[in-house]
Amino acid sequence: QMYTWGSVSPKCYCGKAMDWIVRGPNQPPLLCYRRSPTCVADRMWQSHAWRCTCTACAHAYQEICRGCVPGPLCEDEPCSPDNQHFGFEATADKCTYSLAVAGGKLWIFVGDCCLHDNEVVWMFDPDAVSIDRISLPTQNEDGMMTCRRVINACTMPDGRRIYFEAYSELNAPVSGVLDSATRTFEPWPQPSPGSFRGRFASVVTATVGMTNERLYTISRNAASWELDSDVQIGDPCMPARGPAEGTLVVFGSDGKHDTSGAALVRPRYLLEIGGQVPVRPVSSPVAIASVASGGCSLLPQVLRYGSGAMGFLLFNLEGDVFRFRDEDILLPEQVWQPPQWDLCGGDPGMVTFCFTEPQETERKAHIYVLRRYEYFRRLLDGWSEGQTRTVLIEDVDVSTFELLLGYLYSGSLDSKLSMPDLAALLSAANRYLIADLAVAALRRLQRALRASCPVRAASGEALARVLSTAEAVGGEGAALLQDAIEAVLVHRAE
Repeated sequence: QMYTWGSVSPKCYCGKAMDWIVRGPNQPPLLCYRRSPTCVADRMWQSHAWRCTCTACAHAYQEICRGCVPGPLCEDEPCSPDNQHFGFEATADKCTYSLAVAGGKLWIFVGDCCLHDNEVVWMFDPDAVSIDRISLPTQNEDGMMTCRRVINACTMPDGRRIYFEAYSELNAPVSGVLDSATRTFEPWPQPSPGSFRGRFASVVTATVGMTNERLYTISRNAASWELDSDVQIGDPCMPARGPAEGTLVVFGSDGKHDTSGAALVRPRYLLEIGGQVPVRPVSSPVAIASVASGGCSLLPQVLRYGSGAMGFLLFNLEGDVFRFRDEDILLPEQVWQPPQWDLCGGDPGMVTFCFTEPQETERKAHIYVLRRYEYFRRLLDGWSEGQTRTVLIEDVDVSTFELLLGYLYSGSLDSKLSMPDLAALLSAANRYLIADLAVAALRRLQRALRASCPVRAASGEALARVLSTAEAVGGEGAALLQDAIEAVLVHRAE
């Protein structure tokens, strides 16, 4: 049954009434947010849509089509070549999408090789909540370039211009710049140095483009792509702005495959743009398939998100979203390595750790196990403890130190450890500079905090211990602190 203007308006998820709003002829096809079996967003151009009347609602700008929420009869017509702006209907697998943010606006380039070859660019203004349609130049007027079907786009370091790659009228590859302020197109003086295929990322001082094996940058004052460094990495490879200023994380295949034969994608390299050590290998226990079982490839753009618990988002053509958190990306020193038992020079012996409480309590560990870590290596090489092979422990209790030594030998933590135990381990690892243990304890704590049962079962004292530890460990504890606060607010509001 269709609603009429005299009918009661449908309700939003927040409980407020929804309005039947006018969308206008220059807006792109409706991206319906309910996607019910009766959804018509992909089959019908909608000049109207349902939208929540409450501006503070999280769904305030999420539009709903007349198929998911029956709307008043209006001039909506079925999709046809005359009113279809560009092809979302059954041709999404033949489209290329590029996004760039410039001048405070979101610029959307959609290349459709079936319909109009994308002679338009959509500009979304988040302040006015409006979309403008900007045509690509098809005639050479006033020195402007001519182009069609944009295939790559990225924001320039000045934040105002957008570099893009497209095709000329003769179907030859061309490069150009779109000025977001004047909305003019100008040719780029340099041919593209390689096949970027949308693999761009913006850091503080440069825009980065990546071909299959090479990295190119455009600095703020440069007018051409410059070779930065060689990165030997297999396809697919996707760059993203890194966790620290001026850094870049490259995602790619590590040569492993899942049961369906799809290449597994992980973080592979951490690059410092212009740094003395430009490339460092990284790894991750988390991986995603580059081609899902349905044959859906990953998109080349990786987005960085968050302000506290930060990470990366990857997407495939079906709209699935995959997340890597910052704590999922591990440097070599953050990955546990088994001890190297080299007894050719004789047994180096043991180190005895003595504790003040309880008195006369001792624990022993092999020197080979301890020397892998900088703190203990310096302790045994240059301090008096290296001569006596006896170390007094005053700031860590016996049970926590036993867990620490157990991890140094095995590289694993007991699955039944409580949150206070994990917090104590994180604090000890931070004190003794054991990076791999710190990461392992941090990841376990964050998983516990993101689950409702451990938080509800924990005592107030245990949660307070986690909060104090997160504050004490500094930068690495920022995400942990945010997770702990959110867990308390959501699951222990009392």
